Amino acid sequence: MGLFRTIRQLIQTYQSFGNKEIALAKKRILENQEILRKVKELQQAEQEAAEEHVLQALRKTVTQMQEVKENSENLRKNAEDKLDSAQAAADRELKYVEQQKIQEILSSIDMETLLRGTEPDKRNKKE
Repeated sequence: MGLFRTIRQLIQTYQSFGNKEIALAKKRILENQEILRKVKELQQAEQEAAEEHVLQALRKTVTQMQEVKENSENLRKNAEDKLDSAQAAADRELKYVEQQKIQEILSSIDMETLLRGTEPDKRNKKE
């Protein structure tokens, strides 16, 4: 009987040892699953942070592009205003020069008439 008892104790010890190993393996599996879950959460958080960073960069780029567009429009408008002003000034200068020429012509006609005296009348009679 002693041999059966010893064999039974060995079997119980082996089963106990096996149950402990199984329990330990299950515990390690659960720990590894928890670690994997945390790694996935970290990867997701990193991806979201990267996406947010890209979105912020895109928003900044869009804002800068809008500013460039507004500056371009302002520059274009200022250039058009300066062109209009220059055109108006040139028109005024041309009108002034034309008036001066007209005045010179009128003055020269009056002087010629005064210097000739009655000559225009003589020409008319000869014709």
